[in-house]
Amino acid sequence: MPPPLRVRVRPYADLARYFPGTGAVREVDVPAGATVQDLLERYGVDAEPRLTLGLNGELADRNAALAAGDLVDILVPMTGGA
Repeated sequence: MPPPLRVRVRPYADLARYFPGTGAVREVDVPAGATVQDLLERYGVDAEPRLTLGLNGELADRNAALAAGDLVDILVPMTGGA
C-alpha cells in the first residue's frame, strides 16, 4: 500500500473547523491517488455543495487529482454588493 500524501489546505471562513490544526494553511494526509472530492469527504466537508475550489493557485473541480505538497483552497461562495 502506498504511503499517504501530505497536502496543504487553506480553508476560508468557517470551513477551517473541518481541518485539524491552526493557522491559515493546514497540513493533512490523504490516500495516494486521492482527488479533491476525496479530501472533502475525508474531512467531512462534502455537505457543503457550493464551494469554490482551487488547486495550486488555479480553479479546480472536485475530480482534480492531488499530489504531495499541493495547496487546496476551499472557499464558500460570496454574495452581496451594492
